[in-house]
Amino acid sequence: MRPDKLNIAALGNVVAQLHLHHVVRYRSDPAWPAPVWGKTPPVPYRPEQFAALRTSLLPLLQDFAPAVTPQTVDTSACSGP
Repeated sequence: MRPDKLNIAALGNVVAQLHLHHVVRYRSDPAWPAPVWGKTPPVPYRPEQFAALRTSLLPLLQDFAPAVTPQTVDTSACSGP
């Protein structure tokens, strides 16, 4: 990914449990350097984009959370470039 910056936010206004947002930022993004929320409408990943991203990230997550599998990843709220 090679981002210019990585933002991590712990928000819990809508969902009752603690959850973290990892936001990869590039100087070329339309919201730079402001927060990403509310600047532009969300654009969902196309299925093939999400599949490629999931395939590349799941092996990296196995060392931290062995229970993470393609079947346990909730993709209902995923959006991307």
